[in-house]
Amino acid sequence: MAWRPASVPRIETMALDLPVLGVAVGASQLCGIVFGLAPALQAARRDLQAGLRQGDRGASEDAGRRQLRAAPVSSEVALALVLLVGAGSALSWRCALSTPVSRRKAF
Repeated sequence: MAWRPASVPRIETMALDLPVLGVAVGASQLCGIVFGLAPALQAARRDLQAGLRQGDRGASEDAGRRQLRAAPVSSEVALALVLLVGAGSALSWRCALSTPVSRRKAF
């Protein structure tokens, strides 16, 4: 590592774990392919001519499909919120550990 800050403890023992990196890259690729192809496959099955003849935007879509399409959005927002709270908690914990005991405030 060319850049090694002195404030990080045991930095010389840190290394990049290639199997973990491979699994993470593979999982992200799989998610990108699955969630990228799902709307395309769904659009391929739909009768586009009937939808164009009706002229109404949501006329060809029933309530079940709308809920099915809204589920990934709501779960993504929930997951982002959990990750944000976890990152804030970890940062707060790290800052609390890095300050000397004599200067810490009670939580």
